[in-house]
Amino acid sequence: MGRRSDTATARGPLRVGEVDFPRVGKPLVPGCGKGYDAIFIASFLGIQTTGFDISPTAIGLANKTLHSNPSPPSNVKFKLRDFLQIKATYDLLYDYLPQGTSTFSASCVG
Repeated sequence: MGRRSDTATARGPLRVGEVDFPRVGKPLVPGCGKGYDAIFIASFLGIQTTGFDISPTAIGLANKTLHSNPSPPSNVKFKLRDFLQIKATYDLLYDYLPQGTSTFSASCVG
């Protein structure tokens, strides 16, 4: 996002090199919240990225986050969906799970 090499999330910044992302495919960020991770993945990898959330408020905030960027990536979209009910196929699933108060686990299934 912008000139930064990371993006702030609820648990802190997702940094370049923190997760070994594949450089091709179709990524999905389930439970995308404010959209930070989906925007980062779309910007960093340069591939079409989708964020799903079941909350209309979260999707609104994700789009607000996207459009508050001076140069928003055009290759990210947010959808109001329950990712457990999706029919589409994705090549990459990104999510993180908080572990305690100051650490986290990032998962990349590809």
